[in-house]
Amino acid sequence: MKRNRAHRALITLLGGAVGFLAQPACATDAVVREGLGERRETLDEMELTQFDQSLWSGLTDWINSGPITPSAIEGKVVLIYTWSGFLPTAIRPISVVNRLADRYGQRGLIVVGVHNDEGWEDAARTAERRRVTFPIARDAGNAFRAALHVDQDPDFYLIDRSGRVRYADIETASVERAVTELIDESVRDAQTLLDRMAAAEADAEVERRRSLRLRSQIKLADMPWPDFVPPGEEAYKKAGWPELDTGDDSRSRRGRDKPTGTARINLDSELTWFPRKPEHTDGRVILVYLFNPKSITENASDGKTIVDMFRWMDQLQVAHARDLLVVGAMIRPEAEERRRRRDDDEDAMKPEEIDENFRKMMEIPVIHSRVSDFSGSLVTSRLTPNNGEGRSRGRGNTFFFPYHILVSSDGVVRWHGYVNASPTRYAEWEAALDTMLRVDPGLAARHAAEEAYIKSITE
Repeated sequence: MKRNRAHRALITLLGGAVGFLAQPACATDAVVREGLGERRETLDEMELTQFDQSLWSGLTDWINSGPITPSAIEGKVVLIYTWSGFLPTAIRPISVVNRLADRYGQRGLIVVGVHNDEGWEDAARTAERRRVTFPIARDAGNAFRAALHVDQDPDFYLIDRSGRVRYADIETASVERAVTELIDESVRDAQTLLDRMAAAEADAEVERRRSLRLRSQIKLADMPWPDFVPPGEEAYKKAGWPELDTGDDSRSRRGRDKPTGTARINLDSELTWFPRKPEHTDGRVILVYLFNPKSITENASDGKTIVDMFRWMDQLQVAHARDLLVVGAMIRPEAEERRRRRDDDEDAMKPEEIDENFRKMMEIPVIHSRVSDFSGSLVTSRLTPNNGEGRSRGRGNTFFFPYHILVSSDGVVRWHGYVNASPTRYAEWEAALDTMLRVDPGLAARHAAEEAYIKSITE
């Protein structure tokens, strides 16, 4: 995956001639890919390789023209749309695909609808009812989709004018953007892509070495926080933020306590900070992790103690230094919120117990900031817990621990969730943090200001 990320960044450096995923924060509209873990890594490795033209021979029973042959698509952009007529979610994009075929067909776009082998007998009726205008075919034995590692229809793949897989499994919302980018490429642009990438990589290596030489002459920790003009709202809208999967947790909750609208962090709230309120919050991604008064005696779901948690957060703070601001927020457990209204509840924590537990936790030495936030005014009062499917349904606002909240440099919550809900959720959290550190426009603006400062004192 690291190789592919580097390739995406290099393609962005090549300018308007190519329109690959815009990983850097300063890049424009991003094409968002689907998939996680090993499957996503496999798809990443597939990108920029030649499409196996022999796969077309496995498609049968063509409707609306066909079959597709290598000569018929030479120099064309090919959009592959995998679908199943019995899946409502798979047939929903047909209107979009129809429109793309009509709009870009004269400019060299060929659309192929690859139907699941299962349910093919109803595909023709579905296509007629939906007024499908592009060629569709049966994936006999589903060998075609197996070769492309299709997991859940609909999946979208794009082949460029040189026959390379440029996009493997992208979100429906990104399809038109990706099609437009590849249609705007000439055949020569597509054919020379790898050569231009190699040249750009060489130039980037020269710049990297120069930057390292400059940075070796100054310690970032000692460098003053730079003044810079923060990006506008449009830059944040265009950034490729991580996708937030809430499962059926938030969808199943319809109570009056469910927050609505954009959730923002409130660092200006009057809260008790330890050791002090953080400085230099501009141009940084913020990670808020939650704990509660019982964390001093109760371990998290993965067995970690509060000391383990604090050390883990310190490691993240050190690893990302100026780019990430780590904040630990102690909140009131939802159960305690109910109990505190009943004076006769012997299990409810007394205020002095809460204060004592908080004091003990604050005596554990850390390098990041922590805060007592029983009111939820920092951020949690504006969030619905995303604990994973089947957890915390119904009443209350219970946040399972460890619970992480990722905030972009403009103060907007971009991802949050109970990170131990499943191995997939943990991978999502890691990917979300990585993505935000790469695409945040405020970070990019601050980095540019720091680079300018370093140049001013070293050249």
